[in-house]
Amino acid sequence: MIPWFRRNWRWLKYPTVLGLYAAILIPLANTHTRATITIDPRIGYLTIDGTMNLVFSPKEGQTGLEVIAVTDEVSVPVVASGTRPVERRAEGRAIVFNDYSTEPQRLLSGTRFETAGTKVFSLGDEEVIIPGKDGETPGSITVTLYAAEAGSDYNIAPSDFTIPGFRELGLDDKYNGIYATSTAPFEGGFIGTEPYITEEELAARTIELETELKDRLALRLGKEKTDNLSLILGSESFLLNEPMSVFDESGSAGLVTQRGTMVSLGIATGDLYASAVILASSEDLVNPANVVDPRDLLVAYHGPRIDYDRLGPITVAVSGTPLFAWNPDKEQIARELSGQALSEVGTIFDHLATIDRATVSVTPLWRTTLTDDLDRIEVIVEEERLTIGGDGRVD
Repeated sequence: MIPWFRRNWRWLKYPTVLGLYAAILIPLANTHTRATITIDPRIGYLTIDGTMNLVFSPKEGQTGLEVIAVTDEVSVPVVASGTRPVERRAEGRAIVFNDYSTEPQRLLSGTRFETAGTKVFSLGDEEVIIPGKDGETPGSITVTLYAAEAGSDYNIAPSDFTIPGFRELGLDDKYNGIYATSTAPFEGGFIGTEPYITEEELAARTIELETELKDRLALRLGKEKTDNLSLILGSESFLLNEPMSVFDESGSAGLVTQRGTMVSLGIATGDLYASAVILASSEDLVNPANVVDPRDLLVAYHGPRIDYDRLGPITVAVSGTPLFAWNPDKEQIARELSGQALSEVGTIFDHLATIDRATVSVTPLWRTTLTDDLDRIEVIVEEERLTIGGDGRVD
């Protein structure tokens, strides 16, 4: 027998060595078993039809809203369709000095000022207080003076002014100590006719401008909607300024300009999606979940006109059929599968509503059960399904 073993040893030594390796390595591999579970979260469209409350300055636990305003103007050329008589008084700015007293001096509204050429101008409807003088420096204040009569005769060059009322009352010191001077011409005095737009034409132009302005502002407002901000439909308010007419030097052609502002309310998209999840939550939708495709998700206001000067809490309607992705609980899945036979894994997954598909791989490959060591079970959730809707499957 010994010669036979010697002749065949080279054939017998390999199975023997392999057996020794197996006896050592298999128990060692079993002590280093691992499992990897890859999850495709469940996705699906759910119909939402509910309400949510919003406040302008939210406190903890409240959902806030934002105010968005856009302003623009439009113009349309016009040609004067008639003439009308006009009388305008010239006006200009003058500096009034108090070289009379260290005490402030009051001038009543309508106080008259007179040039050396006996042109009379007066203050407007407001009283004026001239500061007292400081040492040798007179107190001073700048005022607007208006011509006593209409006409171009009052379009005067820079001039000096006295206050004739003081002289008439015999207050010579005041008359000499309180005076005024202008550094620029007085302008605007006119008597005659000028081209103008009739009220009917101006009304027609204004309607045309308002329509164009609303369309333009609505377009600009729509561009305020971003990935981070959703507009609240029905909250818009359109505010108009008075139309302005500007003519050329001839007065026969010009522009009518309409300026306006459109104001709307908005909500942070993240807050809207979080509310959508709450409104859609049921036994079928496990919260937390993600909105991965808003589709026709809308937020709208159906209440009375909003007073933006006193903005209080409002209730809005949220509706649509967004695409949701369920959020699997990785720790729960690991606990459910630990120590389970691979043949039972499919049955366990059938009872987990957050999962669409899953694959399980174990090492070493010959194991038929998952390890019961939670630290050796790795659960991987395909994150792209939680953000872009995955492959678009709908349950």
